[in-house]
Amino acid sequence: QGLVSQFFVEPFFGAGRKFSFSFRAGTGLAWANRPYDSVSNPDNLSYSTRINFTLNLSATLNYSLSERLLLNLSANYNHISNGGMNEPNKGINYPTASIGVDYYLQNTHFPDYPQRDWKTGNTGRNAFFIQAFGSAKQLSGSGELERYPVAGLSGRYSRQVSRLNALSMGLEIMSDGAHREAIIRAGEDTDHIMAGLLIGNEFILGRFLFGQQFGVYVYDPYQKNSILFQRYFLDMKVTSKLITGIGLKAHGHVADFLDFRLGIKI
Repeated sequence: QGLVSQFFVEPFFGAGRKFSFSFRAGTGLAWANRPYDSVSNPDNLSYSTRINFTLNLSATLNYSLSERLLLNLSANYNHISNGGMNEPNKGINYPTASIGVDYYLQNTHFPDYPQRDWKTGNTGRNAFFIQAFGSAKQLSGSGELERYPVAGLSGRYSRQVSRLNALSMGLEIMSDGAHREAIIRAGEDTDHIMAGLLIGNEFILGRFLFGQQFGVYVYDPYQKNSILFQRYFLDMKVTSKLITGIGLKAHGHVADFLDFRLGIKI
């Protein structure tokens, strides 16, 4: 059992028509009971804290019943984990389908805007981002409470290919303190720095960017994890140049850590 509270952005397409489509990207907090406990609940390897972070991605078909009622059918993908703050932390990943009704307190009116080619006058189709990120995580499988710092730098090139989408490629370099501790305990004499190349997609949602990337390590001497990893991020444009947000790194279905990001758009 648990409770979820999320902040999300949800642009609508065809708003004001009988049928419309919307896309939602969100993040927030979740309270969950029965976390991992070595004595009372040793089988729960998905989360070990009552307070966890959430990520959500949804696609929704809407049907207008009246000026104030909207029937919707959604396909959702959800992730819950503590972002590597406590172990074990495999995370919970689950797809769902939902049906519901939205009620508006006031009658809604959507003016008809003339259709315009998104490329016309768009001088910002190409963008470069440089971001620093940081977090803290426990050593996987150690059963200890100590957390180790994670810090890194990422750079990516983004090319807008439609009104709502951009394709991206980039490079990420990071120092993982838990990775370094694992090397020391293993008695190895190798570097703990890791670097990876990434490609992915970004949804352009006004001031927000929701990105999904697949990465491959090009430098990871210790090779504790798979050579492949994923990145998910939700960035907000504070100004035309300043970007902040949160990101999640994962190996397959196992969350590695949740980080906080700050950077610039060049």
